Amino acid sequence: MENASSSECRTIVMEYLLHYSYKNSAKALLKDLNQFDDGGILFENNIDWAKVDARKEIHQAIVQGEIDVAFRLLEVHFPVLLQSVYEGKTSGAHFTLHKLRCQEFVEKVKKEGEMKAIAFAQAYLQPSHAVYREITDAVTCLLAYTDYDQNPKTRDITGQGRRDVIANQVNEMILESQQFSPQTIMEKLWRHKTVVRNELNHQIQLELSEHEKEFDMLEKEIAQ
Repeated sequence: MENASSSECRTIVMEYLLHYSYKNSAKALLKDLNQFDDGGILFENNIDWAKVDARKEIHQAIVQGEIDVAFRLLEVHFPVLLQSVYEGKTSGAHFTLHKLRCQEFVEKVKKEGEMKAIAFAQAYLQPSHAVYREITDAVTCLLAYTDYDQNPKTRDITGQGRRDVIANQVNEMILESQQFSPQTIMEKLWRHKTVVRNELNHQIQLELSEHEKEFDMLEKEIAQ
C-alpha cells in the first residue's frame, strides 16, 4: 500500500492531467495506480472520458481559431451550461462566452472580411454591448485598421496568445459548471510557493538593508 503522501501527490498529478485533457497520460497514470491498489480503478470509475474528450476538442478548436466549431461542440456536449448562461443564471460564464463571441468576430475579420464581420457583430455582439462595452469596443476597433496584424494597437487582439488565453478560460468555465475547480491544486501550490518565495526575498532584502545601516552607523562612530 502507498503512504498518504504518495497518494496525495498522484491525486494532484491526476487532477492536473484531467484539467488539461491529457487523456493518454491520465490513463497511463491510472494503469500505474492499479499496480499498487484498487485506487486507480475507483478513480477511473468517476471519470467521464467523453467530457474530457469534448473539452479537449473545444480547446483545440478555439486555439485553431475555429470558434464556430467550438460553439457547436458546446451545444452538443454542454447544453445545460449554455442554457443556464442564456437564462442569466451564471454571470461569470456569460462573460466568458461573450469573450468567445468577440474572438469569433476577430476570426471573421481575418478570414471572411469586413462586411460579414459587421453583420456578425450586429447579431451577436450588439445585444451585450452595453454590459461588456470595453471588451466589445476593443475587438470592433479592428474595422478601423487594414494592418491589424502588424499595428501595435491591434496585433495582440489578432495574435495566437489571445486564442490560447480564451481557450483556457472556456475550459475553466466548463470545469466549474461540472462542479470542478477552475484551477488545479498544482497551480495553486505553485502560486503559493511563488508568493512565499517573493515575501522571503523581500524580508531578506529588508534585513540586509538594516544591517547595512547599522554597519554604516558603526563605521561613523569608529571614525569619530
